[in-house]
Amino acid sequence: MRDVVLIGAGKIGRMVAHFLGFSGDYALRVVDGDQAAVDRICTRVPGARGHAADFTDPAALDEVMRGAAAVVSCAPFHCNPVIAERARANRLHYFDLTEDVRVTDQVEALAKGAETAFVPQCGLAPG
Repeated sequence: MRDVVLIGAGKIGRMVAHFLGFSGDYALRVVDGDQAAVDRICTRVPGARGHAADFTDPAALDEVMRGAAAVVSCAPFHCNPVIAERARANRLHYFDLTEDVRVTDQVEALAKGAETAFVPQCGLAPG
């Protein structure tokens, strides 16, 4: 079972947690600043552990990413550059759901030369 950091516990984050958690293949680390949102996921999704943290804080991201295999960002698009930067620093595979072109360009620049996969724009619009 691989550890996956899921950032963002809103509606989209809950759905992604459901798909990953119920697959039986992933142990989820659910991260959001809203403890109640984290708890909603962790009480319903097998293998989910909660972490109330500010996902714009590089130190908090480093702590929750340590030892994980991948990060899936369901955070607001403007948060993704710092999440991608910390994913690269921690050697995690990175996925996000954004459609924002500027943010995608930033993520693609960060991905150049990375040893892991960076896959922005995995989402479906309108969301």
